[in-house]
Amino acid sequence: MDEFGIIQKYFAPLAKGYKGALGLKDDAAIYTPTIGKELILTKDAIAQGTHFFGNEKPEQIAHKLVAINVSDLAAMGATPKAYLIAMILPKSTDEQWIAGFTEGLRSATEKFGGHIIGGDTVAHDGKMSFSLTAIGEVPSGKAIKKSGARQGDKIYVSGTIGDSYLGLQILSKKLDIKSSYLKNRYLMPEPKIKLSIKLQGVASSCTDISDGLVADLKHICGTSGVGAVINTDNIPLSEDAVKSGVSIEKLITGGDDYELIFTIPPEIKAPKGAFYIGDITKNKDVLFLDSNSRPIKTAKEGYNHFS
Repeated sequence: MDEFGIIQKYFAPLAKGYKGALGLKDDAAIYTPTIGKELILTKDAIAQGTHFFGNEKPEQIAHKLVAINVSDLAAMGATPKAYLIAMILPKSTDEQWIAGFTEGLRSATEKFGGHIIGGDTVAHDGKMSFSLTAIGEVPSGKAIKKSGARQGDKIYVSGTIGDSYLGLQILSKKLDIKSSYLKNRYLMPEPKIKLSIKLQGVASSCTDISDGLVADLKHICGTSGVGAVINTDNIPLSEDAVKSGVSIEKLITGGDDYELIFTIPPEIKAPKGAFYIGDITKNKDVLFLDSNSRPIKTAKEGYNHFS
């Protein structure tokens, strides 16, 4: 089947229900923003050998591609509306694999919201990679930015930290424990869309934890011109993470958590699903303290593609 046949058989059904997608038969899609809303745009790419192994189920790769982009929308309090996808596949990719991949797209977009409204496909002699542009909407003036944290704000996360890192270590055969839960946290991240909507008008700053808790908190503090003190005993860990015996230093710098880290002024009650871990300070240092209130030193802050 040629490129256009693949688009009409496997991708056009994903655009059903979105009039502006034009059945994926035009050169571009038409997007009409909702009155009173602002657009939030993001793009994340994943490459074989860097973000995924290549031997995962195609449904899992598709889910991860959508989820990490939706997580960026969630970080700003936006609701997913539409996606543009680019696929670069080996020439040897068969139709069954594409069918599985598009089923993963269908499942993820139905779960998180929004439609595939366009994209591009490329066949080449190399490894596979994918790029997704996600379009979200937020009420005008309600987008949550990294730069709003202020002295005295409370710092929260949306869930357990370090699970995805441990899952990657297991899949890479660098950690000899059994945990389908940890592996699934790496393979099938779950962005916190529902919580993010509750943070509109509540959180003073927010970002998703993709590079690691340490790195992403420093991103908030750097853009806000503040510091932070975190009590590591407050950081939520899953039962499997605790049983792994892996140090907290590695769990807070591993990345790929796709939880939210956000700040809320002390006079405002945090919504359900928020776990308090520390406070914003005037001093611009970002400190992670152990059980004896001693600063923890980490070998790295988090993931960085060019470090």
